[in-house]
Formats: sequence, C-alpha cells, structure tokens
Amino acid sequence: TIDSIQVYIFDQRQQKIMEKTIDSFAFIGGGYHTITWDGQTSNNNLVKNGLYYGYILVNSNSGIYEEKIKIMDLK
Repeated sequence: TIDSIQVYIFDQRQQKIMEKTIDSFAFIGGGYHTITWDGQTSNNNLVKNGLYYGYILVNSNSGIYEEKIKIMDLK
C-alpha cells in the first residue's frame, strides 16, 4: 500500500516552486496513474514558458520510489 506521495517542481535554477502532497487513496489499484500540474507555483502564480523539473516521491510499505522528470511548459 502507498503511504504518501509527494510532488515537487523546480525551475532551471533548482529552486523549488511547487510542492504538493497527494492523497494516497487516489492511487488505489495497479496500473498507470496521472498527476497533472496546472503550471502554478505554490503561491498560485503562473510560471513562465520554459523547462522545469519534476520530482515524485512515493512512500509505500515495500519501499521508496523516486522519479525525476523534465517538464516543458508552453502556453
């Protein structure tokens, strides 16, 4: 079972601009799941076009899973 899911978004200067904890009940069951980012910072400011980095951390009873991704925000 999944205990917690943390999502972090960083800008190109490696400054954290968004942090979110997702309810683990949203991920009950196997298969693929989608996490959507609305292009806003934690302060609800829209980000500029550009490259951002995502970091997803999943804590479960079987261990910790980490995923790093690149995100291109174009409006």
